Amino acid sequence: MALGWKYNKVCEYLLYSKSIMNNRMKTQTAIINISLPASLKKFAQQQVKTEHYSNMSDFMRTLIREYQKQQEMKKLESMLLEGLASGPGVTVGTLEWEDFWKGIYTQVGAKRK
Repeated sequence: MALGWKYNKVCEYLLYSKSIMNNRMKTQTAIINISLPASLKKFAQQQVKTEHYSNMSDFMRTLIREYQKQQEMKKLESMLLEGLASGPGVTVGTLEWEDFWKGIYTQVGAKRK
């Protein structure tokens, strides 16, 4: 059974997703300064007012989180396309399916230690 590659990709995605969620849960903040042209600053200030953000930091956090989500979706889409290109899948409910998930749980458990 040549499912090693698929195990690795599923495990990689599960661990990647968990690390993203763990990073989001951390509440410690850091201060950064950014330089913007006057036109972008004015636009951002308008967005804070019209979209009811509490302040500029709230607006910037929202933009960064949305960009982060876009990047995560690109990575997921890329991994799904790789999986589709890797050949025929496994039929749900078969012994091969059960073996597939046992292998994933084993790899994820081993990588957590």
